Amino acid sequence: MPAELDDYSVANIFGDELNGKPSKTKWRIMDHSGLDWVDVSSLETGVGYWFYQQVKKDVRISTGSGRTLDFSGTVIELKSGWNTIGSPYPFPVNIEKDPNFLYGPISYGIGGYEGWTDEETQLKPWAGYGIYNRTSFTQTVTIKPIQTAVQLAREKEDSDEGWQMRLMARGATYADPGNMIGRVKGAQEELDKFDNPEPPIMPEYVSMTMVRPDWREEGFTNLFTSDMRSLEQRDGIWDVELRVKGEKGPITLSYDLEGEFPIEDALVMLDMSTREHFNLLNEETIEITEYSEDFPYRFKIFAGSPEFVASAMADALSLLPDEFTLRQNYPNPFNPSTTIEFTLPQPTKISLVIYNLMGQEVRTLKRGMTDTGHHSILWHGKDNRGQLVSSGVYLVRFYSPEFTASHKMVLMK
Repeated sequence: MPAELDDYSVANIFGDELNGKPSKTKWRIMDHSGLDWVDVSSLETGVGYWFYQQVKKDVRISTGSGRTLDFSGTVIELKSGWNTIGSPYPFPVNIEKDPNFLYGPISYGIGGYEGWTDEETQLKPWAGYGIYNRTSFTQTVTIKPIQTAVQLAREKEDSDEGWQMRLMARGATYADPGNMIGRVKGAQEELDKFDNPEPPIMPEYVSMTMVRPDWREEGFTNLFTSDMRSLEQRDGIWDVELRVKGEKGPITLSYDLEGEFPIEDALVMLDMSTREHFNLLNEETIEITEYSEDFPYRFKIFAGSPEFVASAMADALSLLPDEFTLRQNYPNPFNPSTTIEFTLPQPTKISLVIYNLMGQEVRTLKRGMTDTGHHSILWHGKDNRGQLVSSGVYLVRFYSPEFTASHKMVLMK
């Protein structure tokens, strides 16, 4: 939102061009507050917004009367976590920030696809940006339109040594091109300024992230768009997840290696669904066709000595089940609850249902696409209406296109 307006009302600014008041089906203006997007009823100068509309194409908006800001400069305050910002000036400007505390700004949907960009060097008028405050305190960015402002601080000035790999995921509509892993000068094994969080997701998306549960802080995500590590260590494993919503066709994965990767080392990606592995020192693209919106598609990337990579990959594969199983529930007999375990060697559509001895359905515990791995579900002896069932013998039946099994269970009160 460049300039100061006489009327900041969302309904008044956009209502004439978009046929009335905002609604979730017609049009809405949203700001990113906390961990989610929320609707707003009025705008603020220097704040970025997500503008969603399904009314008409090529809408031209007039904001009404107002005035430009003081050209001597503007300071924007940023709360902890993600913020949406914009420039308060009607021409492109640079900003000053401290990369130790702030990541961004990043923009959305300007590269010929729907998805977030890499860090931008300028703020354009009428463009919204995301910027992340790594700290738990309010930080600021400074915009100085008259002076030749210092461009975004060179966050990568220490990364001339080492190696980094850009990971890109692209569908027909949505894409996520800006993910980085590697080892560079100045980076640490622990969380630092080289490790940036995944931007907020939209209602539909393709999102590739590095997962670091050990970095999770209360109120913040454990998903990262960059996971850069120290040059002091050689061997490492990166856990990568691909999340998709609203994309119907195949997802193409590609990668680009930059810098000096040790010539004697190996760099391999393991597909945790198909068990295929790919040598990332060779240039190729990978197509993912069998994925689900219900859970992430998982990879592991191994970098280091050939001996380490081979051993770590064997360890990862050993944790994946080799066959479908439905284990006997425990305890059995039980009162009031029992645990049911099953394993899947591949993602598949399943149902796990409790029946009585008359063949009547009592409780559906699980139905739908389910990921590879070991799964555990607790049944508290209640039916689908939430009522406690009586003592007796029940059957738990597992079904998938590849495997079916059932066991008897005894509820004894």
